[in-house]
Amino acid sequence: MAYEQVMQLQFLKHPKALKSSIEIDYALELSHVLEVLAEEDDKLYQAYEEQFETTVASWKKKRENEPYLAELYVLWAFAKLKMKQEFQAAMLIRKAYHIVTDEHHNKNLKAQKTKGLLYIMLGAVPEKYNWLLRVFSMQGNTTEGIQLLKNLYQAEHNQAWESGLWLALAQGYLLQEPQLGLALADSLIQQKPNRTIAKLLAASLALKANQAEITLGYINNWQTNKNTTPLVYYLAGEANLCKGNDVEAAAWFIRFHQQYKGTNLVKDAYFKTGLSYWLLNQNSIAKRYFTLAAENGVAHTEADKYAEKALSTIQESDKTLWRIRLFTDGGYFTKAKELVESKNENDFIALKNQVEFYYRKARLFDKLKEPISAEKFYLQTITKAGKNSWYFAPNACLQLGYHYKSMNQIEKACLYFNQALSYDKHEYKNSIDSKAKAALAQLNCK
Repeated sequence: MAYEQVMQLQFLKHPKALKSSIEIDYALELSHVLEVLAEEDDKLYQAYEEQFETTVASWKKKRENEPYLAELYVLWAFAKLKMKQEFQAAMLIRKAYHIVTDEHHNKNLKAQKTKGLLYIMLGAVPEKYNWLLRVFSMQGNTTEGIQLLKNLYQAEHNQAWESGLWLALAQGYLLQEPQLGLALADSLIQQKPNRTIAKLLAASLALKANQAEITLGYINNWQTNKNTTPLVYYLAGEANLCKGNDVEAAAWFIRFHQQYKGTNLVKDAYFKTGLSYWLLNQNSIAKRYFTLAAENGVAHTEADKYAEKALSTIQESDKTLWRIRLFTDGGYFTKAKELVESKNENDFIALKNQVEFYYRKARLFDKLKEPISAEKFYLQTITKAGKNSWYFAPNACLQLGYHYKSMNQIEKACLYFNQALSYDKHEYKNSIDSKAKAALAQLNCK
């Protein structure tokens, strides 16, 4: 079945729509947009975009095709965001929104699934895009969107599995609950073991949930597959870097460079290749990749923005702080704690390194589920950072917000979520602001 091939990330290669049924044509269009999202090949993007426009012209003649269009509009909006076409992406979101909020589609499960996703997205739009919501008469509600997807996932129908996939994505990347997202992704894999798309999501969420070993487990299943998306190589590089396997990490990132045709993540991957060699004390090779990072790719994603900023200060960076960060990110907490206990603030001369030391301690104790220590070091991070445009303080505020939320101290949680929004020009502003806004909406904060 064509749809199952797409869910296995076996992209369909037909030059034109098959015209045999809406389901097969939909599978082909879904394959095309997912391939664009995974590969970011500009030639494919142009060819598939043109074909999609032809399909849209045909499908718009029948109202029963609109739910299929709405879902593809959203996915193509993601593709256009990757291609830095933000206004065009907003136009597609608007089209999808007006389809799924039409009363005519109130009982259409595919439309309701897309509606749930849009409500979540629009409920946590970064502040700089709020004007678009007003101009296009759209509004979101993250809580309502999450509940809608949960209800769809828990019911027995043909949209349940995909609803769970979107829900796992939202939990992991928007609501800052990657463990919940990972657990749901694992459940989806058990239900449909052959659907590789869920395994790719699980591998990514495992890294976010500080479980690099799980990511590596998924990677081992893919590394002999010649048709693997280059994103797998990128995740493998990340996981190995977190584990301290610097040689393996560099090899995976180099493989990513060789296969990937897009511009996003290029700067970050070159930077992390250089970082791997820098941590190995192979400075001449590291310098070569840092130069490639400076000269290639674009600073569009937050990973690339961070890489660009880190490049300018890498020589002043401390390798111990990098190791603490990477071990913590990967879930190797014992190794991270050994390094933390071997240092104190006075071992670092630069203010930024002192601030980062407190921040790294806070993150580690947070992951170790020692909330009192984590709270203490988050607060020290905020105080010591002052108004400097590093991401340590805003993320410390965000994490304190989650901490107080878990303790049902809603007023304090709202205070710190709002404070997280108050910081400007740091490298993770979009994602931190989105997460803070989603949390504020859930808590009904003022």
